[in-house]
Amino acid sequence: MKLGILGGGQLGRMLALAAQPLGIQVTVIDPNADTPARVVARHIHAEYDDSQALAELGTQSDVVTFEFENVPDVVAQKLLDRCPVYPSPEALRVAQDRFLEKSTFRELGIATADFVRIDSQEDVEKAFAE
Repeated sequence: MKLGILGGGQLGRMLALAAQPLGIQVTVIDPNADTPARVVARHIHAEYDDSQALAELGTQSDVVTFEFENVPDVVAQKLLDRCPVYPSPEALRVAQDRFLEKSTFRELGIATADFVRIDSQEDVEKAFAE
């Protein structure tokens, strides 16, 4: 099994370490030359939207995941042409927008703390008044 990870930070490193005893080969893509996962996984040093690097990751992976929600969702979507991506690029898109994320939770019947959308100073003032 070969796992690709978008991001090679601390969480990517921990995921790669957990994969090793299972015999899973891990490749990460990360723009940071000194990314923590580089010492425990193969590291593709490139920006997340680098088409050539994404093609390489996609062909070297049976499945791809991401280590944090700041990876562009369009990148995860592009990888779907080459291999499965879990969680889905749609889940990544939702996780990148806190209002959308909380709204989705509510639609699914998952309790959240009260929240309001803030797009302007007027929204801030209205929220504090309430």
